[in-house]
Amino acid sequence: MPRYRVDFHGHCKGDPMDDLPHTVYQYIDRSVERGLNAIAITWHRKQFDIPDAIDYARDRGLLLIPGIETEVNGVCHTLVLNAPPGEVGPTSTLEDLRRLKKYSQVLIIAPHPYYPLRNCLGRIIEQAPDCFDGVEWCHLHVPFIPSFINPNRMAQRWAAKHDKPVVACSDAHCLDSIACNYSEVEADALTTEAIFAGIRAKRVWFQEKAFSLKLLWRAIHGVIVDPPWASKWAVLGQGQSEGKTAGTGSDVGVGANQSAAVAPSAPATASAFSASASVSPSASPVSSARGNTPS
Repeated sequence: MPRYRVDFHGHCKGDPMDDLPHTVYQYIDRSVERGLNAIAITWHRKQFDIPDAIDYARDRGLLLIPGIETEVNGVCHTLVLNAPPGEVGPTSTLEDLRRLKKYSQVLIIAPHPYYPLRNCLGRIIEQAPDCFDGVEWCHLHVPFIPSFINPNRMAQRWAAKHDKPVVACSDAHCLDSIACNYSEVEADALTTEAIFAGIRAKRVWFQEKAFSLKLLWRAIHGVIVDPPWASKWAVLGQGQSEGKTAGTGSDVGVGANQSAAVAPSAPATASAFSASASVSPSASPVSSARGNTPS
């Protein structure tokens, strides 16, 4: 069964909370250069909705899945991929997530849940594991942090406890971040439904990449010193949005550099809430990759 390289957490121009300069078309081109086969654009508080970009990606052999980084209880970031238009809003409740999980074409991932930020899910995934299909292995990984307090190790243990997959994502907020962290998924075909089925079956592998000093500086500068979304979060935090108070925490997505990988060559199709014809993968399996076994 072929493996496909996927990165299901990323942001670009059009995100209502992040003032980012790069367009989705630039994001697609860089994803192809990095050898990815499938990506998801997950704007904060708004579902990605540029149909032309999905066609643009398909013409370049890339499966683009529309997503959103919605906020559970108005604060905690949660990735919802391929939801039917209008079915997920800027904020969500746990009951909203349970309703969305009834759709097999929808995938819900808990991003960076155990990092010490207000917008991370934390105890919510402990209280409601049924609301999530999987958990993210965050690119901000520091291997020397003891396992019992290491956020990624905590996510792995949660996944093992609840028989859920771990999916590595880049949370890219700049072009250099794309594919700094990604997964390989074993699936029957390069379609939304087949990839999601492979993830749910835990046929997922990834490399554990240590967080570099360069990334640390980008995190400090991009998230704390000069976050591109600061003014928007500040304005939003002054009032009510969609009937709930919006969160004011930062996202953990920052940049990383990665050399170009072999670009996919076979055509793929993607559309919101739909599957598409299978194609042959061009990306080779990642060597020394880890699967979903906790340590």
